[in-house]
Amino acid sequence: QLALSTFLFLAKEGARRAALRVYPDSADEVGEARRRRALNLAWSAVPLTAICACLGCTYFVRDIPELMSASEHVGSVCIIGAAAIVEAFAEPAWLHAQANGLVSQRAVAEGVTLALKVVLTLLLVRVLELRAYAFALAQLVYAVTYTTLLWGISARRGVACGMTPRRVGGEWLSKTEWRLGGQICYGAVQKYILTEGERVVLMQFSPLAEQGVFALVSNLGSLIARLLLNPLEEVVFAHLSLRAAALSASARDDEVTCYVDSELLEQLCALLRAVGVFGGVFLAFGPPYSWLLLRLLYGTAWSDTDAPALLGTYCAHVCAMSVNGVSEAFVNATASRGLLSSLTRITAIFSAVYVAAALVGTGYAGA
Repeated sequence: QLALSTFLFLAKEGARRAALRVYPDSADEVGEARRRRALNLAWSAVPLTAICACLGCTYFVRDIPELMSASEHVGSVCIIGAAAIVEAFAEPAWLHAQANGLVSQRAVAEGVTLALKVVLTLLLVRVLELRAYAFALAQLVYAVTYTTLLWGISARRGVACGMTPRRVGGEWLSKTEWRLGGQICYGAVQKYILTEGERVVLMQFSPLAEQGVFALVSNLGSLIARLLLNPLEEVVFAHLSLRAAALSASARDDEVTCYVDSELLEQLCALLRAVGVFGGVFLAFGPPYSWLLLRLLYGTAWSDTDAPALLGTYCAHVCAMSVNGVSEAFVNATASRGLLSSLTRITAIFSAVYVAAALVGTGYAGA
């Protein structure tokens, strides 16, 4: 899971967000040029993922886990790298679906492929006993199916053939869009440090038992984030990006800090209230029932460890994520390049503090 998120973070958090910022809300000649450049940005996810996969595979194959053979570990990591590259080919089709209101069709495609992945993983683990290969091969099948279904949605609308990368006015992207893409990708690197930094630290400095407890808690606790909060953040970002693109057409980037109007602010306040209530309910009921949940799902093997206390703490993290996700989507969708640059410098400081705290905390308190 850490390898997969490492290979895809620039594609999903960098190229995808930059493309949504550029994608227009009009169909005139200027809008068509911007749409073409947005698709070029989406296609940049493929080489970015290939580079991350090559560098990441070199890093992840160095340390062989105690419970796995070297060939199994290396083969699994390489298959996951290939799956990430295949999944990156879906980004232009994902952009078209998200920006043109085909969210329900995209959600069905993701749900079908996710169900297929779960069933295939179960069969490969329980029947064929492939262990690590089971998860890697299931991820590869997921990537192929997911990419095929998304491009199928574009093909049904008759636009798939027109979504290939091509120059617009002799250039792939304008200078402004190159700088915007660079800023967002740099911010994606910092977000990766903030979201996955603790996993890297644990992998390097913690024993397998502590890694297992943390993996169980983070995967179980983040189910809400993956199933509800992340899709909500994607929809909010896409909606706000299109509205901000319309507002930016009538203003220069150095004249404003955020492309917003009163209607956008009202929508933001309503969303923040909703996710705040949701996070509060999760925080109120999560910690008291953490032990019972682990006991029902995994028995005494996990309920009698530090996992319930860690899961209860993670509920507070989910509460914060619910508010942060909408706030981050709003800022990334509407902020000017100048404001994004300032926020990137501030985030760099927080990233350094976070990694240092993770190192110190792991040494003194474990996972």
